[in-house]
Amino acid sequence: MRLSHILSPRLCAFLTILTAALFSTTFVFALKGFDPSGSGPGYPDSANGRNSGQPSLSAYRTSNGGIKIDGRLDETDWNQAPAGTGFTQYEPERGGDPGEETVIKVVYDDDAIYFGIACLRTNGSSITSCLSRRDQITSSDLIRVYISPYHDQTTGYHFRINPHGVKEDYYNYGDLYHDQSWDAVWEADTSRDEDGWYAEIRIPFSSIRYRESESMTWGFNVFQYIHSLGQRTAWSNWDRDQSGFMSRSGTITDINGIRPPRQLEVTPYMVARVTDPADPSASSFDGEDWDQFGNIGADIKYGITPDLTLSATVQPDFGQVEADPSLLNLSPFETYFQEKRPFFVEGAQFFWHPDNTVFYSRRIGTGSRNSRIRAAGKLTGKIAGDVSTAVLFAATDETGDGQAHNFLKSGNRRAYYGIGRFGTQVCDDQHSFNIMGTAVVRDRESFDYTTRNGYTGGGDFELNFKDRMYQATGSFVGSFVDYYASPEPGSLDPKPTYGTGTRFEFEKRSGDWRWALTTRHQSDKLDINDLGYINNPDHYAAQAWATRVFNSGGENDWFTQGNLHFRTYKSWIYSSTSVADPDDPGQDLWTYGRGHTLLNNYVMDGFVELRNRWGSFWGLNYNPGCTDLYGTRWTPDYSHRGPLMSSPDNYQGHLGFFTDSRKDLIFELFMRHSGDEAGSWGNEIQFECEWVLNSNINLDLEIGHTWARDDAQWMGNFDNPAGGIGNVSYTFGELKQRTWDVTLRSSFLFDRDKSLELYLQPFLAVGDYSNLRELVLPDSYDLQPWDGYDPRNEDFSIGAVNMNFVYRWEYRPGSTIFLVWTHARRSDDLRQFHGTPDDPDNTFTNNFGINPLFNNEAENTFLIKVSYWFPI
Repeated sequence: MRLSHILSPRLCAFLTILTAALFSTTFVFALKGFDPSGSGPGYPDSANGRNSGQPSLSAYRTSNGGIKIDGRLDETDWNQAPAGTGFTQYEPERGGDPGEETVIKVVYDDDAIYFGIACLRTNGSSITSCLSRRDQITSSDLIRVYISPYHDQTTGYHFRINPHGVKEDYYNYGDLYHDQSWDAVWEADTSRDEDGWYAEIRIPFSSIRYRESESMTWGFNVFQYIHSLGQRTAWSNWDRDQSGFMSRSGTITDINGIRPPRQLEVTPYMVARVTDPADPSASSFDGEDWDQFGNIGADIKYGITPDLTLSATVQPDFGQVEADPSLLNLSPFETYFQEKRPFFVEGAQFFWHPDNTVFYSRRIGTGSRNSRIRAAGKLTGKIAGDVSTAVLFAATDETGDGQAHNFLKSGNRRAYYGIGRFGTQVCDDQHSFNIMGTAVVRDRESFDYTTRNGYTGGGDFELNFKDRMYQATGSFVGSFVDYYASPEPGSLDPKPTYGTGTRFEFEKRSGDWRWALTTRHQSDKLDINDLGYINNPDHYAAQAWATRVFNSGGENDWFTQGNLHFRTYKSWIYSSTSVADPDDPGQDLWTYGRGHTLLNNYVMDGFVELRNRWGSFWGLNYNPGCTDLYGTRWTPDYSHRGPLMSSPDNYQGHLGFFTDSRKDLIFELFMRHSGDEAGSWGNEIQFECEWVLNSNINLDLEIGHTWARDDAQWMGNFDNPAGGIGNVSYTFGELKQRTWDVTLRSSFLFDRDKSLELYLQPFLAVGDYSNLRELVLPDSYDLQPWDGYDPRNEDFSIGAVNMNFVYRWEYRPGSTIFLVWTHARRSDDLRQFHGTPDDPDNTFTNNFGINPLFNNEAENTFLIKVSYWFPI
């Protein structure tokens, strides 16, 4: 029987009104003190972003039982803390009135700092939110909290949360840049009602680095992104004519009496992995030699001081890391792959050199399938004298098959890697100076082939003037390579080599017109590839560019933002070279002097975003009078580089379009065409689609297709006693090639802590060679037919499939379980594998069928990994 049948109608009505009043009272209490138009002591004028260029908000120490992280903002401490208000538009109308209001508060206790944020909805804007795994928020309203505990105008931390409570965190550096790989253990939760959504964030002091003081002032800023409006609002805002980001923050003051903890964090892990290898002789799983592997290890973090952290890893496992993408590289240069291993990704910015890749962490522990990192450690933060410090050490070796997990088993080819970077800021943090060095030392006795040690040293500076409108930067780097002799007894160690590189730039960074002048050099002996990455030294160059920035003046404009960019770049050979004629040692076979022109490059490009958030970008590139320094690679005996080769005048143009990023389905289309005077041409088209199906499922699809004709693709250098250049034929063929590259990324979210992710990349590439010729004269494009080899032997067909399925569950803060299935196939086929090119029984085909993707045995790996975070 219903209660209304028992009670009188008047009593029911009274109870209904009373219940509504109670709920109304609860709601008002929850938001008390978060009124965007409030006044009085709880709403200080200095904390109003519309009244102050860089507002300041006082932090409030908890005194009423503390804060429970549930997203409700209903504790008494929130009511008593002063409020930050006065948000204005950051994008698209800089400084304009916000579509919706935001109110922020900051409280703290002995262990953590808390942020309470009310994202109000009074103008009918919808709340948009999607589930996603941590650090991958998409298609959602957002709150972004920036703090800079050092208040040094360049570094800080960045925390994001969406209405579903999904979290992201970043480390900010260099004023403008951020490192998404940085992860901390922190808490956040959200709630929502008909008037908006609300966030509570708790950042433990042990999760961040800061300078200990009785009363601390931190840099501070908050942004709200309103997805349905495509609008970002900011508490501390600045004119578009001003440069910078972290340097434009407001402040939090009165963080008093904090005694920082010395926290030790240990994250042990256990992993079990089984691999079904690619065995072409097997037709099923039965009878195959499965590889079983188990391992244990740990990651360790220790806060030595409030602003200095030691991170270490022992027996790291990278089994759940996404595979490198398949690609076709026919250039003379090594392929650069992005680092994906967590230990090296996190904190990489601490070892960042602004102009040279002095630290390329893929050099450590990669190569052989049995390469192993025994241990690695990093020390990052600041030491006495406010000196920023970053030091890394790693030890690697190679073991026998199936022995990598045994940390008691020593391996051969032992190597030790070290890098250090130290810097300071002066003149109110307007200028910075840094030095760095690296060393790679290989245990000579443990190598069975010729090897070497490599060392680099360098530095850089940054000087800012006139409120950061003008900036002067510079850097230098030097390398020292110490070669070992081959292992044969009696061989002599070759002489070490030395190389240098520099770069200087003066830039106007803000205003409607922005420009820069740049010079650089890299000597022919500069070699940082033991622990860094460089592919084309031996040049010096000058560059000048100018950009005209266009910003919307109001809602009546047809665009929101755009620019036009112009650039010219010229480079010349750094070192002179002479090579003696082997048939007449008194004569030079070829010679060129320092200053020989390498490249003339002229660029014009632009970008525009329309009022409806659609946009376009385009560019033109012209290169007259070029020289290819590396086109002929090396002589057959590798004693020196081959002769120079001229390149025909060439050009390139591209055009792209993108749709409104506020929609659930968005597209981007990119097209490029290139050509040269010799008849080479290339076309590329790329299409990307991002689709948010619902709050739990999203897809990201990229499709790329290229088709091209290269008039002179290098094919090989062959000894030719009867001719060539110095008895060597430097040969080139005409290559027609096509590629298809498809990449699919998909995520299914069960909740914000559990996700299932798919990465799938099919890749196809085919090529046909013909018209083999050799270079007749050095430093020319004089190519004559050569019949020493049939180029059709090198016709190729490449097919590959890489796939990862990853189930990730963060079952408690900092602790995760991974279940992974990795599937990999690859087929590299050449015409010569099937007989001579003219053989009628040659079965080679290189069309775009699906056989290259599926007619070979796959390697399947199944992995489970469990880690547990212990704060001690």
